[in-house]
Amino acid sequence: MEPYDKQRSREVRRRIRAILLDEWDPIGIRDVPEAADEYDGYIGKIYDLISRDAPPSEVEEYLRWAEVEHMGLPDKREKLRLCVAQSLKRLIPGNHNPKPGWIRRVLRLLGFGSAKSR
Repeated sequence: MEPYDKQRSREVRRRIRAILLDEWDPIGIRDVPEAADEYDGYIGKIYDLISRDAPPSEVEEYLRWAEVEHMGLPDKREKLRLCVAQSLKRLIPGNHNPKPGWIRRVLRLLGFGSAKSR
């Protein structure tokens, strides 16, 4: 892997981490600094999915697996997961990179309250 590729990979993974904490956050730990690495175990698979340009539905399905099958949470956040999947997909080179927090702002504007409650 070339140095640029390694640097790009690190940057994309850093952004995946930020999106998982800021947008997805199924267990509500975004404001707990000690838990900043809580979702790091999912970064590798998500990186693989978006690197091979998997469809948003496949990324959403992985997030669903993480929430429902792995964490044992209820399956109530499909719309949010799809938004997060789109945000993650935008990390692919050549696409627009979203600013963290945009999904929460859109959901509030649409009357859904906080994304955290979904």
